Amino acid sequence: MPVLSLRPDADINREYDLEYSAGVQHELVTGVSLSGSWYRRGTYNMRRTENTLFNRSNYSIVNVVSPLDGSLIQAYNLDPSKNGQIDRVDFNSTDSNLRRLTYNGFEFGATARYRGGSLFGGWTFDRRISVHCDELENWGNLPGNSFTPATLNTNQPKSDFQYCDQSQLGMPWLHEFKLSGSYLLPWSGIQANAAFQSYAGAPLATRWSIGRTTRYAADCLGPCTPGALVIPNMTPTTYVLDLAPPGSAFYGRQNQLDVGVRKIFRIQKYQFSAQADVFNVLNVSYVKSQNVTLGSSFGQPLDVLQPRLLRLAMQMKF
Repeated sequence: MPVLSLRPDADINREYDLEYSAGVQHELVTGVSLSGSWYRRGTYNMRRTENTLFNRSNYSIVNVVSPLDGSLIQAYNLDPSKNGQIDRVDFNSTDSNLRRLTYNGFEFGATARYRGGSLFGGWTFDRRISVHCDELENWGNLPGNSFTPATLNTNQPKSDFQYCDQSQLGMPWLHEFKLSGSYLLPWSGIQANAAFQSYAGAPLATRWSIGRTTRYAADCLGPCTPGALVIPNMTPTTYVLDLAPPGSAFYGRQNQLDVGVRKIFRIQKYQFSAQADVFNVLNVSYVKSQNVTLGSSFGQPLDVLQPRLLRLAMQMKF
């Protein structure tokens, strides 16, 4: 395995964010208010890692035919004489056309309070645009990277480099909803509460792990040759390729309902609080992650939402 080599450029500076926000809040009637906010954040001086022992010209472009729909996807095959040569240097990216990260978000909320009860509702929608076209190799320095350390130490191109400019992909806005409330029951001073949350699913990739001997299927789609090597004379032992652009597929929405009750009582000078909460009341088995690499285990769940959970708590103040 190649030895990890990484050093900062002498003139490297910290990344920094510039954030702008604006918000309004208005009370409609006594106890009822509405609010709205806008946020925008840009990241600058972003770090990029460059291998100083070779450059983009040492890669040859190979058109790979997607097994999903027969479309052409570009892969990058490194000159064999450069394989395993690693001298990584961190620089600041100064060209915002090639690297930038922009976030835009809107939040709206409503709050009501009346006779021992309260209710809150919120709606958030946001979008994050990432551009990382000045760095072909996968060094694991992008948010959401899921490759193992062993992969990061090799000359492995990014699986999604062909989709490096998300500003051209029509990235969708993601929506989140929240509704929560509490009410003091008219007997025994018991407070009941409930909360419902609905989150947009995380991006869902579909990847193809190509080996040196991987061949097109006999019934392959598009301009492929059945039985031919996918990447002839491939330099790395494996090449992972994203078959769908970011923003084209997501996990399902995560919906969760939680409920609870709380009772406060006193014994002499001590105050006690007894509480019972049930999380994921509907016992939803939401899939949080799954195998995204084509193969026999493709789509197999790897992590699911924690099942229904009861929590009992007691607090004493003195």
